[in-house]
Formats: sequence, C-alpha cells, structure tokens
Amino acid sequence: MPVHSDGSWLAWDLPKRYAIVYPVAGALARTGGDGVDPGRALARLIGPNRATVLALLDAPRSTTQLAALTRLPVGAVGNHLRVLLDAGAVMRRRAGREVLYWRTALGEELAGPELRPTDGPVTAPTSPASSGRPPRAGRPAPRRTAR
Repeated sequence: MPVHSDGSWLAWDLPKRYAIVYPVAGALARTGGDGVDPGRALARLIGPNRATVLALLDAPRSTTQLAALTRLPVGAVGNHLRVLLDAGAVMRRRAGREVLYWRTALGEELAGPELRPTDGPVTAPTSPASSGRPPRAGRPAPRRTAR
C-alpha cells in the first residue's frame, strides 16, 4: 500500500489481512526540485553548451566573442544562438560589423540568478598554447621563436 511517508512497515490482522506499507513513487511522488541544482537542470534540459552560451549572454556579445569564451567553433555557437533565437530566449541586433545577442525576459527566467556569471569577467586565453589545450584540428600549432 503506497503512502506519503518516508518510512516502510508491515501491518497485519491475522489470519486474513496483511499489508506492506512503503513510500509512494512515480506519478504520486513528491513534486518540486528538492535539492536540484538549477544550473545542472537547465544543462540537462537544453544541453551544457547551449546553457553556457545562454549564461554568457548577461551582456550583449557577438558570435565571435562567445566562441572565444566557450572555446566552441563559431559555427556551433551560431547554431546554438539560432535555436535560442527561435525559442525566444535571446534577441539580436546589428552593431556595425557585428551582430550582438543578449537574453530576453524568457532567457533571464531560464538562466535564473544561479547561472549568471558572478566571478567577474570571463576571459579567453590569448592563444591555444597558453590554454594548455592542443590546437583545434585544421589549425597549425603556433610557432615559438627564441629571442
């Protein structure tokens, strides 16, 4: 017999009645996000890279800036931005030679206060060699010259 309790027990009235009592699960289980990290939940919903792009759009940024900050290819960032734009989570506007993207009210609600960068500005490494990561495929490794 499912019950809204945290414990389990046996009940009986011998010789014909007996029951195993256990916490409810499934459709009747508790609702709500008890102990769920909102950042991880959003990443599970829309994907970790798209959630990162959305979190970085606390200020207007271009596709190139987002690619540098996330270390994703420009094309992948553009695809993520297209999905977020189609969903109404971001807006865009041309500013000179760049197109800037930022979060809408829906994007702010999705990001929530937990996903907004608070540790200061995010900076990209100056070169692949300084990041400790190998250069991306198709790009030559930077040359080091002795001085």
